[in-house]
Amino acid sequence: MRPISHTLINQFRWIKRLLERNLELENEVQGLRLKLQQQQRLNNENEILKDAIVRNVSHELKTPLLHLKSAVWMLDDTETTDKQRELVHYAKQATTRLEILVKNISLLSASSQVSLGPVIVRDAVEYAKRNLGRIWEYQKDIGRVIYAPEGEIPPIVADKQGFSTVLQLLLDNALKFSEKEVFIRAMTHEKHVRITVEDCGIGIPSHEVSKIFDSFYQIDFSSTRQYGGMGIGLAIVRLILDRHNTQIFVESEQNKGSKFWFDLPVVTIP
Repeated sequence: MRPISHTLINQFRWIKRLLERNLELENEVQGLRLKLQQQQRLNNENEILKDAIVRNVSHELKTPLLHLKSAVWMLDDTETTDKQRELVHYAKQATTRLEILVKNISLLSASSQVSLGPVIVRDAVEYAKRNLGRIWEYQKDIGRVIYAPEGEIPPIVADKQGFSTVLQLLLDNALKFSEKEVFIRAMTHEKHVRITVEDCGIGIPSHEVSKIFDSFYQIDFSSTRQYGGMGIGLAIVRLILDRHNTQIFVESEQNKGSKFWFDLPVVTIP
């Protein structure tokens, strides 16, 4: 019998080591796969818990807030002293802030559900205006909103509630930072409809534009005190449009205004 050469022995050793290493890698991959599954399960559980908390908090706050709002409204209609009128004014401001907070929580909850179907843009605009007009802060301002379509606007594919929420939040943002007219423009753009919300307000510094869609972001801390809000409206807008598979864009110049726009597909007839 011929002796086995050293080269062949070394080849056997390398093959053995490769097989052992391959087994180790397979075990590592299996372990990582199990960790990934556990993390995904944890993320799903966290999402479910978050949605439940958001829905419950919104539901539990709405009823007492309605009672508080009604009581303050009645006080505003009664004869009071100057000091009492001042206190009622502060109470109205505080109630309005609470109302906007609850509204944003409700919109955050609604943004998690998207069901696409045909939507008439004008109907969604009117729906958004009605919802915004129910808030004390905007009852006198909603008349500044002007819908200005360019030509005949076909139905779009969108979630009606989500699309209306996007418009409502963009209008909220525009009316808050502008004292002039706010325009909602619509135009057919290839196989899409381009929706634009434009104001002539305080504008956004160029170095801040990329940050305004981050949650709880304000241009500066004083804007929270002066204009109110939590800084989550535009974050919700981006979240809803992400679930529509579309992006939102913005152009802005300080002291001249801002323009937000996005595209949604036109309903196609087979």
